[in-house]
Amino acid sequence: GEVNIAVYDLTGRLVKHLISETQTAGTHTIEYSAPRGLNSGLLIYKITLNGNDGVKTITKKMSVGLVSNR
Repeated sequence: GEVNIAVYDLTGRLVKHLISETQTAGTHTIEYSAPRGLNSGLLIYKITLNGNDGVKTITKKMSVGLVSNR
């Protein structure tokens, strides 16, 4: 089915639209690197699935920690 994944900050501002594509059933992995200038803290990701069973939306929080390149 059609899969859309987007990442938002806590104010609801879109940080990154990760994918919008048709995928087969099964387990898939998406890697996300926070953009420069983004502070450590919480982000929200939203997954929307549109398949034979209708539309399902999953919204969860994730923690972002920045790594220093010293």
